[in-house]
Amino acid sequence: MNNNRQDQLTLTTAISIGVIIAITLFVLFWVKVVPRFAAQETAQSPTARQAYQQAVSVAQNWRADAQLSRVTASWQQQAGTNINALQNGRANWAFTFYSPTAHQISIIAVTGTQAHQSRFDQPISPPSIIPIDQWEIDSPAAIQTFLTYGGQEFLQKNPQASIHLKLAVNDQQTVEWQIIGITNPTNSILFFLNATNGAIGNETIG
Repeated sequence: MNNNRQDQLTLTTAISIGVIIAITLFVLFWVKVVPRFAAQETAQSPTARQAYQQAVSVAQNWRADAQLSRVTASWQQQAGTNINALQNGRANWAFTFYSPTAHQISIIAVTGTQAHQSRFDQPISPPSIIPIDQWEIDSPAAIQTFLTYGGQEFLQKNPQASIHLKLAVNDQQTVEWQIIGITNPTNSILFFLNATNGAIGNETIG
């Protein structure tokens, strides 16, 4: 009996550590990539789908075979995230495009009505490509769903939290919104939303 309890405690501890590590890695990626162009929403800021139209034009001027791999945005304020600004899903966006012929990725920033290439990189392996015809859920609907299913309560309890969005293809080859609210690696909420049909995935609260 004691061995079973020990095994259960070990498993629970391992899962908790795994969740903390995953969230920490997610935030470290964000800190590395987003600060150059992430900023608060303004009246001119587009939704993700609107910003994509600007970004893809720049990307295909770079490489005609450029394909979308990732979309990210962030809401951060020293005084805490403004739920009113957050809920309309408008922000400055970062789009990662991949060119198979060049085997390069290009990150394109969309700030208000302006889009420009921010950086280039050589990936170790080709990234997953987002099928645009499977991206049905825009950022406003994704944020509203997040707020309804735990996000608003989390922000009310954690007014200093920052919110980060990522659109990408997950391990099941599904186009998915990943939304994280975080104050530190042990106090966070991680939310998943199918970007094709709006199905809600598993929510993790740390």
